[in-house]
Amino acid sequence: MGSVPDGPALTAMMCDGLGWFTSLDFKRALLVFEKIDYLLPEDTVAFRDVDGAERWLMFPQWLYRSKAFSVKHSSIDPEISRRLTESALADGNDPAFRAAVAGIPASDRLYAWRVASSDATFSPIVSVMPCDEGQVIAHALLLNRFLITADLSGQLPISGRSHIRRLLATKLGPAPTTSGLRSATAAKVQPISLALVEAFVADDDLARVTEEEIVAYKDANGALFRQFTSEVVQISNAIKELPLDEQFEAALKELQMTDLWRRRNDIAADLRDAWTAFFKTAAKGVAAALLGLGVIPGLPLSAIALTAASASASWAIPDLIELLARRRKVRRHGLYYLLNFG
Repeated sequence: MGSVPDGPALTAMMCDGLGWFTSLDFKRALLVFEKIDYLLPEDTVAFRDVDGAERWLMFPQWLYRSKAFSVKHSSIDPEISRRLTESALADGNDPAFRAAVAGIPASDRLYAWRVASSDATFSPIVSVMPCDEGQVIAHALLLNRFLITADLSGQLPISGRSHIRRLLATKLGPAPTTSGLRSATAAKVQPISLALVEAFVADDDLARVTEEEIVAYKDANGALFRQFTSEVVQISNAIKELPLDEQFEAALKELQMTDLWRRRNDIAADLRDAWTAFFKTAAKGVAAALLGLGVIPGLPLSAIALTAASASASWAIPDLIELLARRRKVRRHGLYYLLNFG
């Protein structure tokens, strides 16, 4: 599929202390982003925990050996660091920001406070505050550094928790552009792409594959992957609301019921046409017999994929997508990337 033009390279960054991922959500993120970095404190110090005991936050060594993401340590010059602190303290005085942090589950707020308290740069600020106030400032400090580091690296800041994504959207509004995208688009890419993956790839399929297998799939389907990311950006631009808006979820649901539904129908029609054309020149046993009975042309998208896979998992869907690539139809539907995976 080398004839398919490259789309944008979407790379992402996640930050310790700002929203953990479930296993399935992280796999969805792996399917969407070309690479993912994990931002950790550059230097850590001992801190006084809520029970009065002195503790040291330790990061397991397997993080540094992961093939699914790369560990990154933030390195910001003193002047930017000074402005970062000023911005974080201003956020901490903003009633809307304080209310957003108050809505975060208590265990998540506490972990963010522990991360900031153990960070050599932030500990002198957070450690002198009462814990409740320190939790607000901890989120502000981590969030501002997260956004600055992601922007300097040309990456999209992502999180596995919806409340952190709303905080990101709040700060992305006036922030510099990220990863070559307008800030408003950058705020929408992750929630929209997660919805796309959920619509095309079943949870059971994701649970059966490893993170390493997903990385290998992306590497083996680079052109199709880039076309998919281009379509993700296009769909994100179609929604005007930001994730922090009350109407965002409604707009996303409307997208699923209209535009995504249309795209799925178009893909199903393309697959049926390709299936018919393919069997004019090649007989594939059971699947050819099904075609002769007229079963395939009337099946929905999911059933076509299932029937093709059960007929002969080693060739059916990849061969059909290769045929569609030669017909240039993958230029129109980057979502073939998800179907091919599923």
